Amino acid sequence: MDILSKEKIEEVLEEFAGVILFVSHNRYFIRRLANRIFLMENKKMHCYDGDYEYYLNKCREQKEKEEIALDYGYITDNIRRLECELAFLGGKLNEALEQDEKEELNEKFLAIAKELRINKDLLKRNK
Repeated sequence: MDILSKEKIEEVLEEFAGVILFVSHNRYFIRRLANRIFLMENKKMHCYDGDYEYYLNKCREQKEKEEIALDYGYITDNIRRLECELAFLGGKLNEALEQDEKEELNEKFLAIAKELRINKDLLKRNK
């Protein structure tokens, strides 16, 4: 369809006072006509009472929330892992060891403690 024909159809649809349900991949068309967006996803229908920009903003917000939740889960899991490693290394350091081995374990202990502090700071910022 040529551009002039598309524009005429859009004008007629804009002037129509009734309800129009349309499916389109044309973002320009959607932006021009839609005032409510229905999204079919995972066998569920979601309704966004607003234009296309409203829908895009809501999708961005949802994605950000999901990313924060993923980050939160990853960070908390990492904190648990690091705490277990510190407990293990702390127990090893209490054993009678040779000086070289004790120094190596102590360096690992300090590095893990630093990483743990960084992860806990990240967790505080994400709350």
